[in-house]
Parts: sequence; structure tokens; C-alpha cells
Amino acid sequence: MSRSSHLGALRRDLVPWSLLLASLILTALASRAASRGLRAEEQARFDELGITAEGEIRARLEAYLALLRGARGVFLEGREPSPAAFREPVRSLELEQHYPGIQGLGYTRRLGPGQLAEEEALRRSQGEAGFHVWPAGRRETYGSIVWLEPLDWRNRRAIGYDMFSEPTRRAAMERARDTGLPAATARVVLVQEAGDDVQAGFLIYLPVYRGTPRDLAERRAALTGWIYAPFRAEDLMRATLKGGPRGLDVEVFDGERIDLSTLLFDQDRSFGRAGKRGLARVRRFEIAGRTWTLRYLPAVGAAPTASERYLPLAVALAGTVFSLLVFSIVTTLARGRAAAEEAGRRQAALAAENARLLSRAEEAVRIRDEFLSLASHELKTPLTALRLQAHALARNAAALPREALPSRAEAIRRGTDRMARLVETLLDLSRIHAGGLSIEPVDSDLAKVVHEVAERFADEAHRAGCQLVVFAPDVLPGRWDPLRLDHVITNLVANAIKYGPGKPIEVLLEDEGDRARLVVRDHGIGIAPADQRRIFGRFERAVSGHSFGGFGVGLWIARQTVEAHGGTISVESRPGEGATFTVELPRRAPAAVAANEPASP
Repeated sequence: MSRSSHLGALRRDLVPWSLLLASLILTALASRAASRGLRAEEQARFDELGITAEGEIRARLEAYLALLRGARGVFLEGREPSPAAFREPVRSLELEQHYPGIQGLGYTRRLGPGQLAEEEALRRSQGEAGFHVWPAGRRETYGSIVWLEPLDWRNRRAIGYDMFSEPTRRAAMERARDTGLPAATARVVLVQEAGDDVQAGFLIYLPVYRGTPRDLAERRAALTGWIYAPFRAEDLMRATLKGGPRGLDVEVFDGERIDLSTLLFDQDRSFGRAGKRGLARVRRFEIAGRTWTLRYLPAVGAAPTASERYLPLAVALAGTVFSLLVFSIVTTLARGRAAAEEAGRRQAALAAENARLLSRAEEAVRIRDEFLSLASHELKTPLTALRLQAHALARNAAALPREALPSRAEAIRRGTDRMARLVETLLDLSRIHAGGLSIEPVDSDLAKVVHEVAERFADEAHRAGCQLVVFAPDVLPGRWDPLRLDHVITNLVANAIKYGPGKPIEVLLEDEGDRARLVVRDHGIGIAPADQRRIFGRFERAVSGHSFGGFGVGLWIARQTVEAHGGTISVESRPGEGATFTVELPRRAPAAVAANEPASP
């Protein structure tokens, strides 16, 4: 055998063995990657379950805050209704069936020392035999429970209790009185508790005023009492998470400290154990002015899935078998190597594409679920308020002074207007996802659109204490879609009123030759620099969702509309110094086009 033949044979023998070695190394790496990928997937799935649980808790408590606001509607101008006028609307809500977890809806009246005897006599004359304010003792201010529905055996124990005498409850009541906003207490034990089933609880208060006080001094002087709701934390959380994420242990704490003294709820009653392989997450959020801490861990006894147990081993075995098969093929048919390599590349590309499509689909489902939860809450809030307002108006129509009817009708009109704007936002969002937000440019007057929007918001701005000033030419012609630009200006002015109550708002429209420039400036809470680009994204906002409502898509839709016109929208702001939004538009928008953004990231 010649030297060249010997080298050729050696080369042919070396190639299969080298390939086998390389294949086995790749198999080991693939098995390791599969194990790591499974752990990453487990972590992502675990985090998603925790976010889902938090969203369910938030949505449930936001619904109950809306319920409290609606119940306050029976107190016309702060006047106390009759017991039946309070009791019947609350009973019609069927709390136990439709609002599980809430212990009831009640009213506590603010009293001075000289009013106790009169108050006790009044309540006894209304059928509450034996009514008395407790605990005994002279105090400067009393906050006695007058009504609490449904009046079951637990709630009957609380009638007459002076909640203002207890420091934890008093702190929340004073915060609600001074801010005019819902205020939650720290962790307490309700006076309704009895027997062996004693749970941690909390209460949420909403103040009732005579008239409409404008500042701290007026709110303290005009306070007549509080609408409130007591909650047994165990009952509330189990009702909220019933049918929720499986394999998850949710723990809820009052405040930012995690210990037994602040524990409100422990789903599997195993507080203090360590998380599985370090899987334990902590999230904090605010409920009615009170910080809550949510910790979630894998449930006790949660078994690993079949993929967690067997996939790395299956990858290793499959890789080994495949490596031996390739070795055999390459040894007998050298030409098969190229075909095998090509098949391997295609398989890898297909796996990567499948993984990418799966990731996009999961993200789209998550965004859809978050949006549906938010949309449900935003639409239910005005519906609940309208229902209670209409019920109170129907029940008190005969006794209501004629001059009070316009204000009640105006309240109902404002609620319907808010729902109309929410529905219009949903329609715009649906159009964008369905294929684009179409614009139809026509010869139009932008100055006229600006003045019409300002006129529509005149009453709302006045109610918010905002001076709305418009600087615009009499006419500013161009070729735009006036309906879409009306929506953009409406969104900017509505945001200026929402985030800058009591402060002036300037709307400036300028003719800059072949372009038009619109500026909306408020003097409200402002926007942090880190948030100024993000707020133009979908489902983004610069403030907490529980303090300011909305879907978080208004500025995103505005950006889509402005860019479809060939224009730009930007913001300049500093926290506490207001915000200035600037829209620049060409005088002639492009021909009818659609602004579109992919539905999934």
C-alpha cells in the first residue's frame, strides 16, 4: 500500500471517529442546555402564575372600591338617608353571591360628646332596640357603626362599635377624612370574630361629606361619617384565588415587612418554609393607600412535571443513538454525511422557529389576558356607579327637590360620557389590531377642531378647578382626518385635566407654513424622564393604575394617528412641574393609509 493510500484510509477512518466524538460532545451540551432551558421555563411559568394571582387580587379589590364609591351615592349632598333607603340598595347587590369575600357594607357616623344620647335614642326609635355606643368612655370624637348589611350574626356584633376609639382603625379613618380617598387599615381582628375560626382582617373607609369640600379644612368640617367595608382576609383571598393558578402558594402581608405579625393570608398555611430550589418571589403593590406585600412560592408537595424529570435524559439518549447511527452511516456511506448534516441543520432551524413562534404566542395570550382584566374593571366601575345613582334617583325622586335633579342627571351624563370614551378607545384598539387605524384626509379646519374639543371640556375643566385657555388662529386649513385628530386632542386635554386638577391648562395652535404645531401644556404631577418614551407604548402608563383609571393605550393610539398623518408627537416634563405635549403635522396628510403595529411583540 502506497503512502498516499495509507493516508487516505487513515483520513477516512479518522473522519467517522472524529464525527462520533463531536456528536457525543454536542449531545452532552444539548442535554445540559435542555436542563437549563427547563429550569428557565419553570421560572418563567412560576413568575407568570404569581403575576396572575396578583392581578386577580388587584381586580377584586378595585371592584370593591368601586362598590364603596357607588354606595356613597345614596347620601345625597352628604344627607343621611333612612335606614330602608340604605338597606335596600345594598341588599339588592346580593353581596354574598356576587361579591364573595366582603363581610358587608356599612355606615359609621361621626359624633361629638354631646350627641351620644341623641344618637342612641334615634337609633332605638328606628328599631335598633338596645343600641348603644361602645366601648364606654368620654372621647372628643366618636365613629360609631350605625348600619351594616347584611345584618347576620357576625355583623350584628359590631353595631354601635366606636371604631374611632381604636388606633389602627382611627388612622385609616383620619387618612380618608383628610384626603377624600379610600383608605385601608393595617392588619386587625374584626369585632365580628368569634369562636375558633378567628381570621386576620382589614377595613376600607370612604368619607361622606356635606357638599363638595375643596381643601383639608373644609373636608374636616364637612365630614358626616364614613362608608366602609370590613374584610375577613382568609375568606376574601380564598374566594379571589378560587380556581386560580395551581401549584402556587400565595402569601399576603400588610406593609413591607414579611413576618407572622403582618401575615394576612397564607394559602397552604405553611408560612416560614424555604422556596423550592430558591423559587420564591416578592411583589409589592398599593391598595387604598396601604402597601401590601405578595410572596408566592411553589405549593407544598408540587411534583415536577414529566418533562422536568425525563427530558434531559431523553435528549442524552436520543443524541447518543443519533451519534452512533451517524457514525455507522458515515463509515459505510461517506456521501451520506452531507445529507445528514443538512437534515440536522433543518431540524435545528425548525426547532428554533417553533420556539420563537411559541414565545410570541405565549406573550400575546398574556397581553390579551391582562388587557381583558383591565377592560373589565374599567367598564364595570362606571356601570356600578350608574346603577347605584339611578337606583337612588328612582327611590328618592318624589322627595328630591326639583333644583337637585339637574345635578343628579349631570352625574349620570358624566358616567355615560366616560363609558363612551372607553368604548371609543376599545374600538380604536380593535381597528389597529384588525389591520390598521385608517385615516381619511379631507380639507378641514384644525382650529375649528381645537375649539370644539375645548368647548366640550369646558364643564369638566371647571369642575376640576382647571382654567382651560386656548390660543389659536380663527382658521387653520389643511388636509387631515378631523375625526382622528379630534380623538388625539381629546386624549391630551383629558389627560391634562386628570393629572393636573386645580391647575391651568394651555392649548396653543400655531401656523408654521407647511406644518401645523399643537401644544397642550398642564401644570400637574409631571412625568419622570425615564417614563417619557415608554408612555407612548401600548398598555403603558407613568403612574399607578389604582390611582388613575384608563387602559394605558390613549397615547399609543394618539401616536399611531399622528404618525399616520406623517407627523410627530413628543413630551417635555419634569416631575411636579407639569407636562407639555407637542404635535407637529404636515398641512397635507398622506393619502388614506392605515397606522398599524404588530399585535404581538
